Amino acid sequence: MTFKAMGIASLAMLSSLTFAAPTTYTFTTGTGSAMAYSEVANLLGTTATVSGQFTYDPQASQFGNALELGFGESAVIYLGTPPALAFSGLSGSVGGHSFSDPYGTVAIGNDRPESSGVQDVIHITADPTPKVGSNTTPSNYPRQLSTFEIGDYRLDNVRFFWLQGADGADDFLTSTDLPAQLPAHAGVLALDFVRISDPGNLANTPYYNNSVFFGNLLVQPMSVPEPHQVWLSLLGMSLMALKIRRDRSA
Repeated sequence: MTFKAMGIASLAMLSSLTFAAPTTYTFTTGTGSAMAYSEVANLLGTTATVSGQFTYDPQASQFGNALELGFGESAVIYLGTPPALAFSGLSGSVGGHSFSDPYGTVAIGNDRPESSGVQDVIHITADPTPKVGSNTTPSNYPRQLSTFEIGDYRLDNVRFFWLQGADGADDFLTSTDLPAQLPAHAGVLALDFVRISDPGNLANTPYYNNSVFFGNLLVQPMSVPEPHQVWLSLLGMSLMALKIRRDRSA
């Protein structure tokens, strides 16, 4: 086989390969609103929005008990193990305050039978949510959120979710597998707070009374080369170097 033919064959082989890789997303939201409690939203400011970034990996493995992690039985929970973590590298800010978390979980619910009418859902959480029927978060799962305090409140969790029927989203999941990409339609970001003077959160039922919900959550993949594009570029440079070397020795 000639040098040219070898190069063409190698390029054809590499271009036909596909690679699944973690994707880093940036995110932004609209302004927040409190569902049942307004003091935290007022402390953050009526014009506060949330922005930041995280990494999502659709190759992560399943993890945990859906009920124990605060979801219905029809949801599948994903965590993964390094380097394939479903949700990792969270960093963000709101109203001049910053937060971060090394990794969390992704819950996928497809065609759920819940009476609320919400059938498809993607729910990402930085730290564990309360067990079903409980007001406190489970202690047997690690809490790693680097948080902030404002007034008598401390940020306790960060959650992202996309729901069928919200913002015109139709049936957007076909299974409980992790989707290759996160939805392009708008979702919701929730910041969950607890009182510093009431660390057990006993005075507020339910747990989400101290949550501030930010609508118009939009996530955007960061522009980075795909792995197969990197391989093709490296191959192209190698072929050029070989050709130059061959021409010089001719």
